[in-house]
Amino acid sequence: MTKAKIISKLIIIVVLIGLITGAGYYQYLLLMDKDSNIIINRITAQIISVSKDTVTIRDDKNSEYKLDKSLLNDSKNLIFGNDITISYTGDIKSEYEIINSKVTENKIINADISLDKRKELSNIVQAMTIEDKAGQLLLVLDSKNLLTDQTMSGCVLFEDDFANKSRNEVIENIERYQSNAKYPMIIAVDEEGGSVVRVSKYLRDNRFRLPQDVYKSGGMDSIISDATEKSEYLKEFGINVNLAPVADVATNEDDYIYRRSFGVDADATSNYVRNVVMAMSDIKMGSVLKHFPGYGSAPGSGGTYHDSRDFNSLKNNDLLPFKAGIEAGANSILVTNNIIDSVDNQNPATLSKDIHDLLREDLKYNGVIMTDDVTDLNNNEFGNDSEIVIKAIKAGNDLIMTSRPQIYFESLITAINNDELCLNELDLSVLRVIAWKDSLDII
Repeated sequence: MTKAKIISKLIIIVVLIGLITGAGYYQYLLLMDKDSNIIINRITAQIISVSKDTVTIRDDKNSEYKLDKSLLNDSKNLIFGNDITISYTGDIKSEYEIINSKVTENKIINADISLDKRKELSNIVQAMTIEDKAGQLLLVLDSKNLLTDQTMSGCVLFEDDFANKSRNEVIENIERYQSNAKYPMIIAVDEEGGSVVRVSKYLRDNRFRLPQDVYKSGGMDSIISDATEKSEYLKEFGINVNLAPVADVATNEDDYIYRRSFGVDADATSNYVRNVVMAMSDIKMGSVLKHFPGYGSAPGSGGTYHDSRDFNSLKNNDLLPFKAGIEAGANSILVTNNIIDSVDNQNPATLSKDIHDLLREDLKYNGVIMTDDVTDLNNNEFGNDSEIVIKAIKAGNDLIMTSRPQIYFESLITAINNDELCLNELDLSVLRVIAWKDSLDII
């Protein structure tokens, strides 16, 4: 090596040492002044209001702080519902100096939306009262249980809503439900095909067929046509959500869920789910993937069932159709009441945070998560109605399906007023519900 090259390398080393030393000294200056230590604090909170000059944030313990907007970075993303992480010195409640801030978008739908649309949806939720928000978390089972003095998020209609009624009577009833609501509602049915049909059983010459039978007669093209026809038919009544497709993998004819499922392996079921979700989305009919994370061999007797399958079996088999549905744009997933031992052997999936984390973190799902009918869980093992609704929200559900909305509504209001629930999570749940409604042209 020549002398010139050695000198050149030494110069580079000296420069690097200088840069490292300088960076270290700069960090030292940030932390110290001549007389005392300067402690740099950090807080991550959610944005709850933005004015011309200030931004109000709230942490996970429901404490609020008002900040000078001019001191914050990334002003275009300072939107209700987004997270912000702030490094600061001093007391953030009074005298403080912001060193740095970073806004992180909280996804509220399983799709990309524009900044203007996000602001529009955020403004709707920001204007809601606590009572409005609590109502948006409840999906009422059976129209006779709808509350007259509070707007619920929606209603699931059953056979009584269609039996012995004319087409016009059904349409008029649904229009009345909507006209009485402060916010437009989800009007949902189970119209899977075959034995689970609420509308076509009474108001169509032939009820919609089982997906298995549809496929046997015409392949995937027939499945797509059937999903499209079904969606168009339901929309004529004012129904905007079909609690379908069944995404459970079932190949054993003795399993309870077999006839309601596609009846084939995970890959073929995934293809079925993907095509049905896309066909429904084209008509703007809400789809609901069920019953996460897969019904397995559980009996159909209601209540809870311990599913003892190992996690690899779930991951490599039962989760695949749900992943396919998510990738196809599904914006609602219904969680089973069964206990999935390999994930959480203590709680029904509807009340398990681990199950919901599996959806949010592992499957990267940003849409609405709803419970199955939690009335089945009302026993001493899992709590009374008031306890169950709070557990369901804390687990990560956005919509609670119930036939007892009055008790659930009052329990939510009490929990909110007593600081038992994280208001940030509640706001995000309502945002997801409103975003789903918006994607279906409901709101």
